[in-house]
Amino acid sequence: MDIINFSKQQHKIINALLTLLAATMVMPAIAALPERSASLHITGESPSAIESGSPGQFGAMHTQIHLPLEEKSNRAESFQSNINVELTEFDWRSSSAASSEYIWLSMPVFYQQRRSRNTLFMIEAEPGLMTDGNSVDLDSVGINGSIIGRILMPNGGYWQYGVTIDRGFGDYNVRPLIGVGFYADRVTKVELGFPKINISHQLSRSLSNYITVKPAGGVWKETIDVQAAAAGADAGADAGADAGADAGADAVAGAASGASLETLSYRSWQVGVGADFYWRESLWLNAELGQLRNRRITASDSTGAKISATPANNMYWQVGLKLKF
Repeated sequence: MDIINFSKQQHKIINALLTLLAATMVMPAIAALPERSASLHITGESPSAIESGSPGQFGAMHTQIHLPLEEKSNRAESFQSNINVELTEFDWRSSSAASSEYIWLSMPVFYQQRRSRNTLFMIEAEPGLMTDGNSVDLDSVGINGSIIGRILMPNGGYWQYGVTIDRGFGDYNVRPLIGVGFYADRVTKVELGFPKINISHQLSRSLSNYITVKPAGGVWKETIDVQAAAAGADAGADAGADAGADAGADAVAGAASGASLETLSYRSWQVGVGADFYWRESLWLNAELGQLRNRRITASDSTGAKISATPANNMYWQVGLKLKF
């Protein structure tokens, strides 16, 4: 009889422990929409050697300003819009290419629709202008975008799949998007996939750290004012001793000089470790260190000639300030 009662007590204890364990495994769902915040981030690197292509050294400085615009939601749908400004400066020594300040002015828009209890449909679109500030026309319009399906898991995680266009690859090609997100424990969020990886750990209420892997390049349109060598035009004029030589020289000079709209493409992968620190009120500070890998830049120099280079892998730093709403 004592054995039976003891077995019942054990059974009750085991059930209680299993119930407690199941309760601790219930995690909040990983948010699909970005957090609502205004931020300023500055990313830089020291010039590094160029492994192949145009000789010299190469470095870059990147400033990003992000401002929220509008957010609406109901039980089945959510919408969010923002303003994004990015300024990029390249330091390509011994080359006249990529010598301007390049601007990406865009409006990211996020739309989310709950299709069923455990499925989401999401659209991310970021139309914008890519320019060096000298000229803006239809060729300067670009867009990032993704179409994503997400399957929600009971533990707050997800599986997702879709297609994406990301100018961070240095082009506007369509690529597959795939990923999985889950909580490794109550304070560690893991998001693995392509093209981005992010693992964050909440050390305390005022401090968190993270690991990130993502494309960090860009595409811009720039105006190249091609300067023809005066000697070339003069030689053409001297060589044309017969009638019409002057007109021929003028045509050569006109064809060899003038403004043209060219494409600058920069590819890079950013692998970094960072931390977010609570400062005061709703302000957070950010610091990040990492490496830039698999890099390639293609641009036009002052003569209009296309040149390419492969900068070596290099360390980068990032500092930022974020206001959370």
